[in-house]
Amino acid sequence: KRADNFLTPESRDVVGFDWGSCAWRHCGALADAQEAIDELEHLLGVLEPFECLFCIDIVERSLRDIFDVTTEYHDTTLQ
Repeated sequence: KRADNFLTPESRDVVGFDWGSCAWRHCGALADAQEAIDELEHLLGVLEPFECLFCIDIVERSLRDIFDVTTEYHDTTLQ
């Protein structure tokens, strides 16, 4: 609800909500990123390199989606 002042309802759907242990696009980009990071941390040393890369790709995609819907609020001095 704190994002109501600066994100549209559609943007809030993309970003989703904080940690719900659902991931894979069901709860939004934020939950996806958190789930993938948790999987990497929890299974470090067990995952194969390609499985780690898959998790990292999910985090990257999620962050890209979040940044995409919040472009109005980017710091223009950052590249």
